[in-house]
Amino acid sequence: MYFNNTNKQARTLSCLGIVSRWVLLTMVLIYSYPMYAVQEKALSSKQLVTGLVKDENGETLIGVNIVVKGAETTGTVSDIDGRFSLSVDLPAVLIFSYLGYDTQEVNVTNHSPLLIQLKPATEFLDEVVI
Repeated sequence: MYFNNTNKQARTLSCLGIVSRWVLLTMVLIYSYPMYAVQEKALSSKQLVTGLVKDENGETLIGVNIVVKGAETTGTVSDIDGRFSLSVDLPAVLIFSYLGYDTQEVNVTNHSPLLIQLKPATEFLDEVVI
């Protein structure tokens, strides 16, 4: 009897060890999931912003510089059709600059296509010598 009782206690302690490990593992997995979800969202917060840049006459502008305000290393240039695309964290402010035109800042709150019309810089045109 004494031997069987000790064996029974050993099996109970062994089962409790296994159960406690499973409970601990389950708790770790449950509590770490929200942190993983927040990190995943933070990694995928960039949105693709596209658009078209034109002048005052409706002609597309090639080579317009587009940068994100506050992150001037992030930017692009409009293509041969005046189109651009840029991945940014929303909301963002985009700065459009082009030689002979006023610099324009545009607030972007969603990823719908933008239509930008740049105005000529009149004070700069007076200084041009041909």
